[in-house]
Amino acid sequence: MTIIWIDQCNSNPNWRVGILRYFNPVGAHKSGLIDENPRGVPNNLFPIIMRVAMGRLPEIAIFGSDYATQNRTGIRVYIHATDLVNGHLKALNTLSSAVGANIWNLGSGVGWSVLQMIGFTEQIIGKHLKYNVMMFLWLCRKVTNDSRKYRE
Repeated sequence: MTIIWIDQCNSNPNWRVGILRYFNPVGAHKSGLIDENPRGVPNNLFPIIMRVAMGRLPEIAIFGSDYATQNRTGIRVYIHATDLVNGHLKALNTLSSAVGANIWNLGSGVGWSVLQMIGFTEQIIGKHLKYNVMMFLWLCRKVTNDSRKYRE
């Protein structure tokens, strides 16, 4: 998608595009209007940690423990929800005078592992959070339908 927007801006100088790249928004706004309570089953780590802390989920599933990290769990960069909002507002403000395609990476530049995020939360709430490390055996299989060759 990024390449399409850049090509569009290169072909028409009247276009202004802002592309914001970020991962793993966390946290809530003090008003409660932006929060960590998604509908349905969350697919981000922090809402899952919060639901386990509140007793709404039994445990945190950690997917993999064979990463080349200090505690063998995956590392991700997180950005607070209000910082993400501010990044969007600054991008809109900049686009009022910028031209072409503008790309911004939002985040702290510091990654935290899954176990570190769980540990930080445990320290803050003063409670142990149950987690389970899920190991996956990735199986690959190629299935072909060769019935066509018999018809032709």
